[in-house]
Amino acid sequence: MMDLAVLQAVRLKGGLADASTVIWLAGGDEAAVRRSLGSLVAAGQVQERRGRYRLMPGGRDMLRAALAAERAGLDVTALDLVWEEFSAHDHTLKVILRDWQLRDGEPNDHSDEAYDAVVITRVEALHGDVSRLATRAAAIIPRLSRYPGRLEMALVRLRGGDRRFLTHPMVDSYHTVFHELHEELYGATGRDRASEEATTG
Repeated sequence: MMDLAVLQAVRLKGGLADASTVIWLAGGDEAAVRRSLGSLVAAGQVQERRGRYRLMPGGRDMLRAALAAERAGLDVTALDLVWEEFSAHDHTLKVILRDWQLRDGEPNDHSDEAYDAVVITRVEALHGDVSRLATRAAAIIPRLSRYPGRLEMALVRLRGGDRRFLTHPMVDSYHTVFHELHEELYGATGRDRASEEATTG
């Protein structure tokens, strides 16, 4: 299970994860995470370069197998319902993010605080459903238990005036956490994002 959490943490960060990020995302005992990461590097499933980690082909295969093994012990009916409801909110968030980044077809310079406040209110309205779904997902897959708190903290930071916490990829922004949870649900349900998006257009 620890190898699964570590492999997924490395995958989600796409080669940008350092050891502290992997430890934080994987959760659990720090020493156990470090042992797992070291073993995966030694076995060639994960590559370390200049303190950053990325999955190698063998690591991707190992992750797929680990997710399939995990899935065998899950309530897949309940999980599919969470995935379907969560995915329905994905489009809503994308529209909100578009309106945050663009205004009347031009880049939003965030000089209009009233406009930004309206967009943040829309995030807050969406958050209730997203938070409940994250909690349901964590009840089915305990290793996802950090997601409700991460989403809440991103929203708190955004409300507090730090605009980075809506979309910025280098902090634990609302979009970053939402995207990572969506990726977790894709993997947990055995779905492939590229195939699903090609089907739905």
